[in-house]
Amino acid sequence: MLFNTTRVNSQEFIEYLNTGYINNDDFKTVRNVYSVIFFTSMAFMVVSLVLFYKLRDSYIIRQRNFTLTFIGGICTFIDLFTSILPQLVYIHCLSLVSTSNMLNTLVNLIFLSRSLRVILFYHLNYFKDFII
Repeated sequence: MLFNTTRVNSQEFIEYLNTGYINNDDFKTVRNVYSVIFFTSMAFMVVSLVLFYKLRDSYIIRQRNFTLTFIGGICTFIDLFTSILPQLVYIHCLSLVSTSNMLNTLVNLIFLSRSLRVILFYHLNYFKDFII
């Protein structure tokens, strides 16, 4: 059985609601794992964005549309930052709603537009026939 489906009484339910995740020492290992994931991913993404910006004049990055890719990278960075941060500190509910509703949609739209650009640019390129 995957989930414990037993019913709890109201006393246990109130105790569960009053038990905090952030300040509870029972979840210290989980918070430490999230901290390692958070700081590792933040370092990786900052280094990636900085290197991508420094190499913006290279041929392959110009061909992949630097502006759209860099904006997508920044939005993904903010999305990841705001997704893992509630596991470590208290976050206002409005920021979580805006992350899930607006930022995730923006990241998906940028990915879709980059994918569509690759399809239109490479597979439907009229000048490709003249090169071959």
